Parts: sequence; C-alpha cells; structure tokens
Amino acid sequence: MRARLATVNLLSHDPQRAKRFYTEVLGFVEEPSRSHAPGFAYLRGPGCDVTIALPSGGVAASPGSTELGFEVEDLGAARTRLAELGVREDHAEQMGWGHAVELRDPDGHRIILYTLHAHT
Repeated sequence: MRARLATVNLLSHDPQRAKRFYTEVLGFVEEPSRSHAPGFAYLRGPGCDVTIALPSGGVAASPGSTELGFEVEDLGAARTRLAELGVREDHAEQMGWGHAVELRDPDGHRIILYTLHAHT
C-alpha cells in the first residue's frame, strides 16, 4: 500500500479566525460544500488540504501541538506579505538545506515557511 498525506485536521477554539489565517496568509481556498460554519472549515491547498474544527467529545484543542511545514518559492516575498498582514515571525533560520521562518497560527500551531537551496 502507498499512502499520500491528503488532509491535515486541526482543532481550533475559533475555526473562523483560523480559517481567515489559512486563507489570507497562506492562500488556501475554502470549499463551501464541505464546510459547515461556524464550527468546521474545509480548505483546499496545493498538495494537502486542511480542515479546521471545534473540539468535540471533550477533546480540547492543544495549542502548539502541531507543526505544519510549507515550502514557498520566494521566502523574501512571503516575509513581506506576513509583515503587510501584521503576522509576527517567531524567528528566521538559515540551514544547510535552505532558509526557514517560524510563526504561529491563531491557535498556537507552529507554521514553518521554507525555501530550499537550488541543487546544482
């Protein structure tokens, strides 16, 4: 069997606020036919979709318990966009394989935006 990660499911105390972050900051697109406001949003992204839901059955959202990594073509342009939107970076880092910026979504989940060095 070969499996492909297709959906990441995030718990949120405020799914609508989280949805705005993922659509406005990261460019995901809501799929209205699969979303059920205000407690559930289904967002389409390139390569992997994200669902955002209120905790149910006594399960509490645990801020910072999830890390999502997003490869971007131009990290400088992404950082400019974050600044325009008032999104605070936790820190930037240069590594042997590329550059990365860490930030948090509205529920405290870690978001890593990164770009890879070109292989020659």
